[in-house]
Amino acid sequence: MKLRMSRAARIVAIAAVATVGLAGCASGGSTASSTSSNGATTAATLALNFSPSGIDLPVYDALAKGYYADEGLNMSILVTKSGQDAINAVNSGQAEFGTANLPYLALSESQNIKTLSVGNRFGTHTFGLFIAKDGGSTNLTDLEGKTVLAASSGIIDETKGVLEKNGVDTSKINFATIAASSLLTAYAGGQGDALATSIPFGAPAVQPTRPSYEVNFSDYGATIPDYTYFVRPDTATSSPAQITAFLKATYKGLQDSLNDPSAAVTSMAAQVPGLNTDTALAQWKAIVPFICTVGAAPGSSVAEMPEAAWASAGGIMSSLGITPTTVDTSSMMTNQFTTGVTDITCPIAAQ
Repeated sequence: MKLRMSRAARIVAIAAVATVGLAGCASGGSTASSTSSNGATTAATLALNFSPSGIDLPVYDALAKGYYADEGLNMSILVTKSGQDAINAVNSGQAEFGTANLPYLALSESQNIKTLSVGNRFGTHTFGLFIAKDGGSTNLTDLEGKTVLAASSGIIDETKGVLEKNGVDTSKINFATIAASSLLTAYAGGQGDALATSIPFGAPAVQPTRPSYEVNFSDYGATIPDYTYFVRPDTATSSPAQITAFLKATYKGLQDSLNDPSAAVTSMAAQVPGLNTDTALAQWKAIVPFICTVGAAPGSSVAEMPEAAWASAGGIMSSLGITPTTVDTSSMMTNQFTTGVTDITCPIAAQ
């Protein structure tokens, strides 16, 4: 456990330093430019936890159509390199909103970096492994002696925890960190033997060129919620209307992305130079089944985060060694802003 604790502390410390340089990383063209009906807007920034991809369609579609400005927000996008970077950007005041998955949020909580999740993004855990079919298998112990690629030390920590829980000696695995911008192309091009990342994010780019087994961590004990939209806890009391405005615009973008994903990809491509539209569209279609949390009540709002799933997540992550202690994850979320922000309900059929 001491090894886990020192590794967790190191992740947060390194990421905190890295965040200093994030202010100049806002993606070009990703600022809402119109104004609300009464002409007033409030500047706000959303820190994305990764390079823009098809899973971000709702945000970029909402930007393109002026939905944030309609709600009184002059929204801009800050692109960061990981969930921890996005958390640190929000914590430092560089951004009012952020996206990150629960393991990063809980790890930060264990280091007393507080966040408050205010809306569901993808409720079913998407992370897992791609294991190259050429020389690999679905037997996790076969990874011993091989190389696993990942974009960050946080994802490596989760991967180690899941593998160790399932009888794998991770000291016999070479874990290599690859820059997020080149992660998928590096693995698809033949580097490493396996890749740890979000399965629906990676599959459209990986499978056509390097057929791989897909191992979702949810099937191996990591039955936890995934991505959320989060703020600093004090924002819930200082700017509640801003949170509601952000969620309304974002979920309106979600509705349009569900209704016409091809048009949403076109809107996003106009804002993200070099976006592969075919891959982005495939990523979006792959992520749709993961939007609702496993066990979400039929007819419940897509924005809502099921409290039972959050209550159990702390113990699960501790048992996997993802966090050094059992974190009270139920205190890290609130559904006070999810009522009335969208008419979209669970389950959501794949598009």
